[in-house]
Amino acid sequence: MDSSAQVDISLPFGLIDFDEARVLSRRSSIRCFLTGISKVRDITICRDTFKLIRQYSKSEPLPQFGYMSRVHITLCIFDLKWLPTFLESCANLKYLTLVWNGNYDDHRPNPRISFSSVPECVLSSLEIVDIKASITVCFPEMKVARISKVRDMTICRDTFKLIRQYSKLEPLPQFGYMSRLRVTLHVSDFEWLPTFLERCANLKSLILVWNGNSKKMYNDNRRISFPSVPECLLSSLEFIDFRTSISGYFPEMRVVRYFLENSAILKKLTLRLNYYCAQEKVFFKMLREIPRRSAACEVVVL
Repeated sequence: MDSSAQVDISLPFGLIDFDEARVLSRRSSIRCFLTGISKVRDITICRDTFKLIRQYSKSEPLPQFGYMSRVHITLCIFDLKWLPTFLESCANLKYLTLVWNGNYDDHRPNPRISFSSVPECVLSSLEIVDIKASITVCFPEMKVARISKVRDMTICRDTFKLIRQYSKLEPLPQFGYMSRLRVTLHVSDFEWLPTFLERCANLKSLILVWNGNSKKMYNDNRRISFPSVPECLLSSLEFIDFRTSISGYFPEMRVVRYFLENSAILKKLTLRLNYYCAQEKVFFKMLREIPRRSAACEVVVL
């Protein structure tokens, strides 16, 4: 198969259940298929196929996916612990997208997930990890903290909430290699954002998306406050992009003010104005009145 091809693997090989005996009955077909795609660079693997590959690996060695630079995997929570074993076959992987679903309580109480190894790609080549979760979880799976050396990370709203709750029990790792972060969060989680950024000492680019409309933010009587200024704002953060349109309401402007007043070497802050709701003159007046810690900062309003 052409190494430039993008392959979406969703092949049950005629199986409904993926117990070891049934998978072994298709061993020859599975071996031929995996060997055939071993030189592909971009692969998407569905949950059932990942289970099938896991069962196959108990009796047969997996081929080396040395050409693979990008993989998108959907998996069950209880297959997470086998993920490093699979990644050991992907020595040059650069982009990893993980999707998992389910609830711990749907399976058995108080499961513990542990990882037996750190694959070579995590140490040498993996640059971007995108974790997408829509789950109700306990905290053991947060041992995915082994991704602390990635340079580019995307965090969805539910995962950000999960990390926030986890941090109340365990200290977060340092994400010292991370230079770019895209985070989607709920308005109520804004106050904890600086705490998370304290673990990202060398962050250069921050993309912010939040759920909840401007009217809800305006009617929210809670006053957003930030308890600290993380090191990255003082020493490394150069670009901030607000991907959610703003209308100039106080909670929104409080977030804008926080970054402009505290980012010492910021080069560019990008805002998107909701022209249907905003009073433009009032908005731009408020924006001009915010002091900028970085004299070189350019504020762009789209």
